Amino acid sequence: MEHSAISKGATDPIIIIGMHRSGTSMMTGMLRQLGLFIGANKDNNDESNFFQRMNDWALRQAGGSWDNPEMIDDLLANSTMRELVLDYFQLSLNSPRQLFFLDWRNYLRGQRIATMSTPWGWKDPRNTYTLPLWLDIFPNAKVIHIYRNGIDVAQSLRLRWQKDLEHVQKTYQRQKPIFAALPKIRTFPLSVRCSDLEQGFKLWEKHLQRAQVHVETLGDRAIEVKYEDFLASPLEHLRTVAAFAGLSTDEAKLREITGQVKGARSQAYKKNPELLAFSRSVNERLERHGYG
Repeated sequence: MEHSAISKGATDPIIIIGMHRSGTSMMTGMLRQLGLFIGANKDNNDESNFFQRMNDWALRQAGGSWDNPEMIDDLLANSTMRELVLDYFQLSLNSPRQLFFLDWRNYLRGQRIATMSTPWGWKDPRNTYTLPLWLDIFPNAKVIHIYRNGIDVAQSLRLRWQKDLEHVQKTYQRQKPIFAALPKIRTFPLSVRCSDLEQGFKLWEKHLQRAQVHVETLGDRAIEVKYEDFLASPLEHLRTVAAFAGLSTDEAKLREITGQVKGARSQAYKKNPELLAFSRSVNERLERHGYG
């Protein structure tokens, strides 16, 4: 069944993939400043709510979640379920719901996802696993993959979990009477998996392996950026990625944007004795992905 959602002559999307906490927000923010439209309604990580919700929905159909994404492989392998999910995606992309991506003003002016004529796309780490579905719909899409040292990723996930846990604990204590009166199915929306360095590191490994298969398969329709290399020479790398995405490569603008880059964030784990010890325990696994 044909699922392409792009009209003849329209612009194919740029789909940004990569593990959570790996620099995808940094890259997306820079590309947005260079002219990439990434949606009118976004969260704090520059992720389009419209596409993020569809990715979450697809993962849930397979019993998965953002921190347990491999469940979607069962769905991808089942032709009947895959067709159903693709049909729902297509329905959403062509329905008035697309105004949550385009903004209602653009929608009322006649703009549609299927006829976008300017560079556009979206970022969501879940794309790493849902990408086969999106490529069924946008077969000529380009993909940008950014990856980061797994130790820093695992630590960032753990710190975020600790912050979220503190917030949930305070909310629960403050609202106990409400929780008792109105029990909720999902009271504590936390990823316990990411509270542990080893589990966070394993999630990083799986994401990286999956993303690199996509990059290899897509050939010149994909580009890969190592976070630490980007921080070392941001101007050079942003110029390359911008050209790949069909965006402005104006030198003055590139220099203005990359002037915000903080190189000190590269391999920050080396300043932490606990993380250094952990890195030694997973050194062979790091080396498989160009770290060590």
